[in-house]
Amino acid sequence: MRRTNLRVNDSLCGFAAAWEMLIDIPFPTALRRFRGGRLATGAETAAGFVLVGLLAGIVLAVAGWILNASWINRYAASALFAFFAVAVADGRDSFRGLKLLVSAVSGVFGGRDWRESFLDASASDGAFERTAGCIAALTILLAELFCFALLAAGRASLWSVAVLTGGCIAQMVFSTLPRAGGDPPFLVIAHSARRKVWILPVLAALWMLFRFPVAAVAAVVLLGGLGGMVRRDFVLTGTPVTADVITLIGKIAELALLLCGVIFAL
Repeated sequence: MRRTNLRVNDSLCGFAAAWEMLIDIPFPTALRRFRGGRLATGAETAAGFVLVGLLAGIVLAVAGWILNASWINRYAASALFAFFAVAVADGRDSFRGLKLLVSAVSGVFGGRDWRESFLDASASDGAFERTAGCIAALTILLAELFCFALLAAGRASLWSVAVLTGGCIAQMVFSTLPRAGGDPPFLVIAHSARRKVWILPVLAALWMLFRFPVAAVAAVVLLGGLGGMVRRDFVLTGTPVTADVITLIGKIAELALLLCGVIFAL
């Protein structure tokens, strides 16, 4: 029993550490006492990233199931789910991911190199407040609302698990890269624990593969291929990552997975 309690506390420590890195809402005070003041290891925090995504996705999936099973009109239920989904996906980091994406897109349309635009994206550079930025943000939000509504209408709200978990996995992967100034990565994972870190992502992928085989394969190929190429480029060029870059990559991954769901899961 003591060993089981230690494992639960270890998982909770990693979950709490990931929560504090990914979500702006404070970690529940009632759960803090179970951490015992211990700091999570890099591997535990990496697993926590996946758990945070799973929890958020499951909350959305359950909300979609309840709305579909309720007396509410199907189209109204889809709209309610879409607004709730966008609130969770974008509101958990106070819309920072959206602001960073708007900043990056504004830089690209302003004539800057896409790589430079994405690396220098900032949530406080004023791009979000400009007319072009407002139009870009509105377009992205409407696209998200439309896609989530389609998932709900097609009774595929469970794909929200893939969307939010995939975004957190992408952030976890890039959090293991070195930071500027020679600082260590946000997540320092011992070599012996690197394989264990992928147990939860693989289980989540198998779950989605069982329910949405085509969409899951497309998502793995898309994110695995592109994500691997981008990460390798960062490693080979020695490009350091920042918290903003990691957040932006997570947001892009979520949008890509959402699009995969609309195309292949319905």
